[in-house]
Amino acid sequence: MTMQEYKIKVITSLAKMDVVRPLWEGTQWHPLADYEFFNLIIHSRAETVVPCVIVLYENEKPVSLLVGRIEMEKSRMRFGYATFGKISVRQLVFIGGGFLGEKSESHWLRILAFVDRLMLEKKIDLAIFEQIRFGSPELDALKRVFNYARCSLDKEGSKHWLLSLPSTWEAFLKSRKKKHRHELSRYPKVLDKKFGEQWIIKRYDTQALAMEFVEAAEAIACKTYHRKLEVGFLYNEEYIQRVVLDARHGRLRGYVLYIKGEPKAFYYGFVYKTTLHLAATGFDPAYRTYELGTILLMRIFQDFCGTEVNVIDFGLGDADYKRRLCSEYFVESPVYVFSSSMRGRGLHILHSITKTFNKLGKSLLDKLQITQYVKTRWKRRLVIQREIPALPDQVKNDD
Repeated sequence: MTMQEYKIKVITSLAKMDVVRPLWEGTQWHPLADYEFFNLIIHSRAETVVPCVIVLYENEKPVSLLVGRIEMEKSRMRFGYATFGKISVRQLVFIGGGFLGEKSESHWLRILAFVDRLMLEKKIDLAIFEQIRFGSPELDALKRVFNYARCSLDKEGSKHWLLSLPSTWEAFLKSRKKKHRHELSRYPKVLDKKFGEQWIIKRYDTQALAMEFVEAAEAIACKTYHRKLEVGFLYNEEYIQRVVLDARHGRLRGYVLYIKGEPKAFYYGFVYKTTLHLAATGFDPAYRTYELGTILLMRIFQDFCGTEVNVIDFGLGDADYKRRLCSEYFVESPVYVFSSSMRGRGLHILHSITKTFNKLGKSLLDKLQITQYVKTRWKRRLVIQREIPALPDQVKNDD
């Protein structure tokens, strides 16, 4: 019986990644760990980021990968939506869906043990394993290798919502409750009554239209609370190249709702394998009560029912509209592993304090049953700070 010989190498240069490209592209399944997308991110952030791809070899043959990057980051200490401090952190971020090749438990454990040594060798303060599913073998192994003294995650996790698309739009409507069907049909009628033929939805799915979509989405995104938080659709070179990459591969699915020729709501999506990923959305806050986002989603659902796309992925985070529209979810959380160095231990303490205060604050709001009210008011305050004018003569939403 032949003994298996294992060794691990680290790739920290884009120029040396060709050796694992066949294995990578042959087993990639998640858009964030796509080979070309990963290269785009590294090129865009070249001043502060380097690749860190851990390769497990079996008898001199690469068999498993863990895709990550080393970056210098200003880690934010937050309470709710407020930032009350930043600290410089040298962190190693492992991409969601970045465990590729042979994904056996033994290979995962070998790689995790190597990560522990690598953190000390590269003077890494913090390793972040993104989008780890609850109940997965990967999470169980992380807890065993690093234990609770160094390992931190949100015990409740975050719901990640999906919609399994039926074969027809009519089947989707039949799956809704009567009241919900009525609401979905009412929203476009309200726009018809108010604006007549002055509103349209335009779909962007070609390379020639990519920049037009970017400009239209930015005209909306710059007015949203997401921009104040520096999340969502960002008008920078990296995000533009991301849209262009999707368009070049025929994956782009952008939707913009126009009223009187002006963009008022958008969805940025892309198709990867058989899933439509909804990456970013936004609407003009002055048109909040018109449910423009829901109207766009209904158009998207109509376009994809009965196609090769069988799932719509709504991305990270929970929301009322996701609970109403989606068919299933899984729970996930980033897993934070702090270095065993003194600096790593100090960061762990700060992280734990911040986490505890946020948890206590949310618990108090939940008991008072005002959590959603406070979140909504806080978000609107962020929008007001951007001096967004209100639109008079709005309709009432009875949803």
